[in-house]
Amino acid sequence: MKAPRILLILGILLVVLGLSAIYLSRDTEKAPVDGPTAPVDMQASGQVLDPMPGWKTYSDDALSFRHPLQLSTKYIRALRWPPLVSISEVRCETGERGEARLTGINGHTYCVFISQEGAAGSIYTNYFYVTEKDNRSITLDLTLQAPQCANYDDPQKTECERERESFNVDDLADRILQSVDVRTLP
Repeated sequence: MKAPRILLILGILLVVLGLSAIYLSRDTEKAPVDGPTAPVDMQASGQVLDPMPGWKTYSDDALSFRHPLQLSTKYIRALRWPPLVSISEVRCETGERGEARLTGINGHTYCVFISQEGAAGSIYTNYFYVTEKDNRSITLDLTLQAPQCANYDDPQKTECERERESFNVDDLADRILQSVDVRTLP
């Protein structure tokens, strides 16, 4: 009963934030954006607004991408951060990585492989996303550790359960993968 109420409140909050962003940007002149990671200069107000506040840019010879400095979760932890993002030739086929699932996330198409293991009161879930960008296959590999919430007493048990219900790994992966800038290789 509480989860639908929380989702409704989050939905209303997102609508209000979206409408506020539209209102604030309608009369302001934006500076040219240099790639997907550049801040937007709101010249009228003198403010610089980062399209992904609190996110950091990772760069190597092949690509760059944006990611949060850390997960904003208390109970769910990434085993490696930032996640591994790379150019590869992975096909969307069931095999070594497990069952392949073609899915749409925020209007973008991904092949997703998910595998889980349990150990000592935790569940380890490996998420592997594959998408096409700039005519190349881009992958994101992320392993999350989530505790068995039943191991906690309240109020931690309830907090843990709420966090697991509300954490959207698909949205996080989509935001990271959409920020990828593939370098032109010689």
